[in-house]
Amino acid sequence: TGGPLDMGDIEEISGRLCIRCPWHRYVIALDNGEGLFVNEGRVKSKGLKQRVHAVKIEENTIWVKLSQSDEEIPSDYYQSEEYRAIMASAGISIQVPVLKKS
Repeated sequence: TGGPLDMGDIEEISGRLCIRCPWHRYVIALDNGEGLFVNEGRVKSKGLKQRVHAVKIEENTIWVKLSQSDEEIPSDYYQSEEYRAIMASAGISIQVPVLKKS
């Protein structure tokens, strides 16, 4: 966990668009952030693992509505100050994207 999903491959698994983590090969459903386990052609849920946000494209503009859920999701840890401090102590810099609000 904590791999760069922006560098992952998007695949269709059992009719669902998913992203596969390039580091750990974990599979996350893009529609709801559910972790999926694929074994011998069978797909099983590992539960909600990744926060997802609504995306809308209008002409040349991409709008992202950030999740308003207060529910803690495992992926939230990788955006925490604690995680950044641990990585910094190991000499690894975490880049956090800046989103414009309108």
